[in-house]
Amino acid sequence: MEIRQIEYFLMVADSHSFSKAAKNAFISQQALSKSIKNLEGELKVPLFKRTHAGVQLTSFGSVFFERAIKIIDITDEISSTFVEMDKQGKRVVRLGTPLGILRTIDIEKLYEFQNLHPDWELSIHEGTDSAIENAIINMEFDIGFVMGNGDMQHLNYDYFNRSDTAVIMHEDNPLALRSSVSMKDLRNEGFLICTSDFNAHQRIMSACADAGFSPRIEYLTSDILLTKELLKNNKGIIIYPAKVADDLSEPNIVSRPIVDDPYIYTVYIITKKGRKLSEAQNAVRQFLLDLA
Repeated sequence: MEIRQIEYFLMVADSHSFSKAAKNAFISQQALSKSIKNLEGELKVPLFKRTHAGVQLTSFGSVFFERAIKIIDITDEISSTFVEMDKQGKRVVRLGTPLGILRTIDIEKLYEFQNLHPDWELSIHEGTDSAIENAIINMEFDIGFVMGNGDMQHLNYDYFNRSDTAVIMHEDNPLALRSSVSMKDLRNEGFLICTSDFNAHQRIMSACADAGFSPRIEYLTSDILLTKELLKNNKGIIIYPAKVADDLSEPNIVSRPIVDDPYIYTVYIITKKGRKLSEAQNAVRQFLLDLA
């Protein structure tokens, strides 16, 4: 019996669906079904039954469910302990963050915290929201930042901060003549939008839908240099956090606030549900929350 099999079992039990569990586990439904079938073979009992309400636990499955949660909790605690021991006494905290979020934090405070805890090492990794959420669930990272709250089933989301939303465009765009714009004003614009593995992608799509239109996407990109070049050449507009709009600053690029701000760029601190954080991990998490 493998830990991964037990994790798959819990995902199916929580979602009452093999297809949903497979999607959450980032594997094919066929592979997940095979894993569960092998687990049932090892235990020599059926764990699930199919009903009109979806996949349900059998009586054997219910008993195993309670034990499985304890097994995963113990495994997580052991893994967390070993990660720290492996660093020769250095307490390492792995922090995942999407591009740009750390620019909203007072770096001097971060240095002060590091100086107060010289035996603690903060290891920072950048990536997409979906990659960070997945890494937290798989315990590859300890704490993460993400835009918006997503997988409430497996992750804890604590509000950190939010940025006003701005529209950034070429100075020749007619909207640049205004002091501010509304979401509806953007209905005929071509959008430069981040790829779907960033949570901001879906939040922008939803904000446009709420304003009564579907955005015309000119380019899908998360590359800041490419985005700047596209803006310089008047190839579209971008919805971006106002507090870091300087990322895209150029003489012919302007920024305008959105009056009916959808607050797309709302940041949360995430940790894995049910995971017991170490002293160092808890201290870093509390430090970040105090910065909010």
